[in-house]
Amino acid sequence: MANELTTGVLIVGSGMAGVTLARELRKLDANVDITLISADGGGFYSKPNISNALAAGKSADQLMMSQRDALAAQLKIQIHSECRSESD
Repeated sequence: MANELTTGVLIVGSGMAGVTLARELRKLDANVDITLISADGGGFYSKPNISNALAAGKSADQLMMSQRDALAAQLKIQIHSECRSESD
């Protein structure tokens, strides 16, 4: 297939951009290894809406749109949570 990637992909961050990238890559190639690292729990929630949701009295669990394990299974990716990326 012309769109197959030959190496795996590492995505830093489980925000909207990171999860959207994982979804789009998965559409292009069902077999590529995708690993996502996240400083938080690795679940998907709309980070821009945090302040509004908290002002409305919603809990952290109510903000979660996809739990880490469900997201990993849905996208067929590995998610490493509570990890930070660093550079020298």
